[in-house]
Amino acid sequence: MSRRRVGANGITGPSSALTAFLRDQGISTRPTNTWRRRVETEEDNAEAEPSNAEAAPSSVEAGPSRSNASPARANQDGYNSDNLDDDEDSGASKKKKKPTKAQLEKEKAKAKAAAAKKRKRAEDDSDYDDEEDSYNKPSAANGAASGPAPDIGSFENCAECGKRFTVTKYTIPRHPPPGYLCHICAKASGKDPFKKPPAAKKRKAVERRQVVNFEDTESVKTLANICIEIISKHIDDVDALGAIGQVNLMNIAKIICKNRRLTEENVKLFYDVGNTEVFLTDATALQPQALMALASFNPNVENLRLDLCGRMSTPVIEHYGNHLSNLTRIELLGPFLVKPEGWKSFFAAVDQRLEGFLITQSPRFDLSCLEAMAEHTADTLTELRLAEVGQLNDEWLPHFEAFKNLTSLDLSFPSESLTDEPVIKLLSDLGQKLTLLDLSGHIALTDKVLTEGIAPHTGSLNTLIMPSLELLTDEGVAAFFSAFKQNRPMRHIDFSRNHALSGAALSALLTHSGAVLEDLNINSWKETPNEILMGMAQYLPQLVNLDLGWCREVDDYAIKSILDGCPVLKSVKCHGCNRVTINCPRKDLPSGVDVCLTCFNGGCTSDDRHHARTHYERSDHPFVLNVKRKAKPRPQRDDNEPPMKKLAILEEREEDKYTHETTLKCWACGGVELPDLANEPKVRALVDGIMQSMSSGRQSEVKAWEEETTACEHTLMLEQVTSHQTPASGLAQCGKCDLKENLWLCLTCGNLGCGRAQFGGIGGNGHGLAHFNETQHPVSVKLGTITAEGTADIYCYQCNDSKVDPGLATHLANFGINVLTQTKTEKSMAELQIEHNLNYDFSMTGDDGKSLEPVFGPGLTGLANLGNSCYMASVIQSLFSLPEFQARFGPTSLNHAAICPEPLPASCLECQMGKLADGLLSGRYSHPRKVPDPNTFANSPSPDAPDHTDPQFQEGLKPTTFKALIGKGHEEFATMRQQDSEEFLAHLLKSLRQDAKRKNEAEEEQPTHIFKFGLEQRLQCMNCNKVRYRVDSQDSISIPVPAKEKPPVVVEGGDPPKVEYEPVELLQCLEAALGTEVLEYACPSCGTNVMLEKQSRFSTFPDVLVIHAKKFQLVNWVPVKLDVPVNLPQDDQLNLDAYIGHGKQENEVELPEDAAPAPAATQFSEAAMGQLQAMGFGTNACQRALLATGNSDAELAMNWLFEHMEDPDLNDPPVVASATTSGPEPSADDIAGLTDMGFTQAQARKALKETGGSMERAVEWLFSHPDDAGEEAGASSSGATAAPSSHPGGSNALPARYHLKAFISHKGTSVHSGHYVAHIKTEKEGWVLFNDEKVVRASGDNLKELKPLAYLYIFVRE
Repeated sequence: MSRRRVGANGITGPSSALTAFLRDQGISTRPTNTWRRRVETEEDNAEAEPSNAEAAPSSVEAGPSRSNASPARANQDGYNSDNLDDDEDSGASKKKKKPTKAQLEKEKAKAKAAAAKKRKRAEDDSDYDDEEDSYNKPSAANGAASGPAPDIGSFENCAECGKRFTVTKYTIPRHPPPGYLCHICAKASGKDPFKKPPAAKKRKAVERRQVVNFEDTESVKTLANICIEIISKHIDDVDALGAIGQVNLMNIAKIICKNRRLTEENVKLFYDVGNTEVFLTDATALQPQALMALASFNPNVENLRLDLCGRMSTPVIEHYGNHLSNLTRIELLGPFLVKPEGWKSFFAAVDQRLEGFLITQSPRFDLSCLEAMAEHTADTLTELRLAEVGQLNDEWLPHFEAFKNLTSLDLSFPSESLTDEPVIKLLSDLGQKLTLLDLSGHIALTDKVLTEGIAPHTGSLNTLIMPSLELLTDEGVAAFFSAFKQNRPMRHIDFSRNHALSGAALSALLTHSGAVLEDLNINSWKETPNEILMGMAQYLPQLVNLDLGWCREVDDYAIKSILDGCPVLKSVKCHGCNRVTINCPRKDLPSGVDVCLTCFNGGCTSDDRHHARTHYERSDHPFVLNVKRKAKPRPQRDDNEPPMKKLAILEEREEDKYTHETTLKCWACGGVELPDLANEPKVRALVDGIMQSMSSGRQSEVKAWEEETTACEHTLMLEQVTSHQTPASGLAQCGKCDLKENLWLCLTCGNLGCGRAQFGGIGGNGHGLAHFNETQHPVSVKLGTITAEGTADIYCYQCNDSKVDPGLATHLANFGINVLTQTKTEKSMAELQIEHNLNYDFSMTGDDGKSLEPVFGPGLTGLANLGNSCYMASVIQSLFSLPEFQARFGPTSLNHAAICPEPLPASCLECQMGKLADGLLSGRYSHPRKVPDPNTFANSPSPDAPDHTDPQFQEGLKPTTFKALIGKGHEEFATMRQQDSEEFLAHLLKSLRQDAKRKNEAEEEQPTHIFKFGLEQRLQCMNCNKVRYRVDSQDSISIPVPAKEKPPVVVEGGDPPKVEYEPVELLQCLEAALGTEVLEYACPSCGTNVMLEKQSRFSTFPDVLVIHAKKFQLVNWVPVKLDVPVNLPQDDQLNLDAYIGHGKQENEVELPEDAAPAPAATQFSEAAMGQLQAMGFGTNACQRALLATGNSDAELAMNWLFEHMEDPDLNDPPVVASATTSGPEPSADDIAGLTDMGFTQAQARKALKETGGSMERAVEWLFSHPDDAGEEAGASSSGATAAPSSHPGGSNALPARYHLKAFISHKGTSVHSGHYVAHIKTEKEGWVLFNDEKVVRASGDNLKELKPLAYLYIFVRE
């Protein structure tokens, strides 16, 4: 049915069934390729050398110019479109004889051998650079002579020695020419023709890019779509389609035509006497009689479209004109066989009623046909298409002036290009009414057509299609759109394959039509600057389809900016954009997210991760609510709006950014949508409840800014010693300076003192604090923050924290302040803290003062700050930079979701770690967040223009579920307060080990084992010289950092000097941690207090060494961080061979074990005992009650007493379990009672042992020890000095060399505030700074500043 065409370059490609049919009719075709024809024309016009002409007398003669391309094609292809109507008998003599069977078999064998050879050559092409064999083509390998090559076997005279020789296939030309060399001279020249060339060099394998597809397609098919596909598949078995509706009928017809299954038999299924439209996309198989029958079965057709109608002949088109009396529009693709008389007859038959005539590829349509069409349809025709009509030229254009009502004109891709002046004249006559103009492929047209034809003579254009106009310039197109003021903005623009167009043209185009543009094609605009592409989305709020193919500057970030900025975008084509990778961001899944209506778990519906389907398969929860969202276009701020002056912390709500569409689905039925249930009242209430609920992420964001402020004893017991009138707001000032803002009123005596200097330039000299130091009056209120609702900033200097004063209104009235009349005039401390946190940042500039460059890709994804969560983000980024964590949690995330034992992923630590691994390592979410300012974009038309935009950082992942799970039950990590990153690392590793232990997984299989190592502790009595060794398993080593202040540099009249510290060496600190110290010790061997020498060494070395630099000291019992620089060794490498321990030696005597201390008597709370005894209970009963309830709360103990009044042993002496011995094995019933409450058996067993078997106390113990994993049956609970039951981890093999992989830095002086960031060394980008969602390439200055101030160092063993 089809064959393969071979072009001049040897490239083959498939041909359609239509081409095969035309070949059978004696017509050969070739695609329109203006560039190839231009090259052929230039080659043909070149002067041929005489030698070549003589050598190839049968070659094609030089072709004509570009304007006369049709005759050239006639010579090459064997036909001339002007002579298509000649008698067919005239070419009968040229027909070939029918081949015999033997000839066919021979040709078949040749084709098979050629195909095998081609396959082998294709395989060689993929691995080798050189595909030619020099034995077969020696001349091509060794150069070329000036004349034609001599025939093999002929005689030539050697151009070097003059000796006569016989020409062989090894003969090579002389260099420089002319002439050829004999074999002796050829070898002497250094080119041995007999020597086999060396094997071709293996080409380095190149990783193939995966095709990135951004088509907005529905992944869940409707029931109608499924039925249509089934019907189309079995169309030959269908007798009648019935009343299925015109839309479904057309969809079935499209599918059948697409699959080339439309035949003369089944096409009748789509015929109906009531049809007013018939649309067949592939009429290849319909014979002329079948095409005529179309008019008989559909007599009322008004709109007829037939694609690939190559069998349509002259009688068919005449039949349509005579029998389709209602026909007003006809659209045909490929009516090759219709002759001019057929077209003329058709126009005469449809006289004065044809409104649309659209044909493509009709080589017999000539000027006489156009004249007939003008004669009969000039007054009614509004749509005209003469696309790829070979005979169209400038002589036709005056005849178009008759069509005064044309609104759509398509003259694309003729054989001969139109020129400027006739087109301008045509537009001056017809341009005012045109809404669509297509001049594609007219390579002779220039900018003049735009500026002198379209711009002044059209005013209603909605669609402008002008691809492949090679003479258009960037400046000309930019000038056209800038001057095109009289025409409204256009919705569809195609200027593709115009290689000279660039940034200026695109800027002007977007300025003119961007506001309403729906379809834009700038394919092959190769030099368009990236900053223009990044900013174009700001101008395209209505864009639906965009083609950026072969635009060289398009990359992942440009695609991301377009996806974010174009809210209704459906498709982006980026074929040929080599900078677009598989990590390119995508829009929200068009299929949305499924929310389970049983457990409210959310899951995506994508084909690669399909978490929604996995959830159904695991839980058997069939009903879900599918939620799709689309971004709303952001309103443009009016320049006339006044600037915002007042402080406003606004909440950007989900409904402000997106519109939502919800649909009920049933996964038990294969994901079928259930639209009929949406109107049920109960279902509607459930859907509304889901959509109005606050997401877990939003809950965390709200909680992040909520401060847990409570009252204290000083505010509750406040005593006011004086009363007086305080000056009104604006008139009051500090009692010791002239400041009139940031004033604090002492609620004890009414003193006014200024506060400390605040972030944001709020001045203060600290006189309020000085007043507290003088008088010890603890509570003050900040004037200017008092509101009519009775709120204000209250600070207790004694507690050193913000507090609440329940009696604030009364206390203020004592100083003449009426709360009801107050208005807030200053920022509160909470607002200042929020502003400080939002602006708190490390230096994001490099050595040259420019902003550090953001980086994107796999492993370079940021984590958004959830509110004081930077300590967590820095640790997570560091862990997932290690190969062990990547390998453990990266590939298994999807597989684990199908076998997860937890009911919901939110309660499974491995699910959350896998989710983090996928988000951080895939690169799927690593892309810019914002686009540049459109004003900057408009003023930067060239790539060399300075870039004044801020760096475009990421949105960052929000690990809210992970944070909630890892902090669950922990008194610190469950809060939104700032925490210590070293403590969080230890907590995370412990949680991962506990999770693995619960699943009976070996720790060696977990990535946490890379941190474990043994630290050997050696104790030696300095009196008897006996020793004791102990090895403890650790995950990190803490090193003391000595702080020695530098002499202060005082500047007269300047600020007080900042305290700076002398730098220390890391190895010096490590030596101090592992060095020798002398302690006082009660030696069990000597029996007296002696001096003891203690030394630590590495028993084993870890794969990853974490060094914790302790840079804190207590100031007034408050830990304060010191910025002491710690210098690392050269090249950031450590050698720890000198710090390995050797264990007990043969000549050493071991110290005996320390005697177990006597159990201390239980101390009961005197206050609680007094309250209970005052109620009449005995001493023993009160002690029993306190022991049973935790020995702390008298009220709990009282309730316990009331519940156990009838116990016979209530007044017996209490039994106190020994602290050094384990209790009896708990009973199975007691263990079962605790496990029913949700605790594990190991936790229940240990709790009962620790509390002497008391169920009540065991429950209290469990709630006070939430992190204790418990004790398995048979486990020993002997003294703390018992030998460990397993290897401490690590290896004692030497050498122990490490290199720095990452370090975590902390900025700020308080352990409860400040900011953490991580620097990580990557393979591709070098050192990268992870500052929450900001991921940038670290500069040398940045590293030099922060590396010595690091808090945690992570070294990897070599």
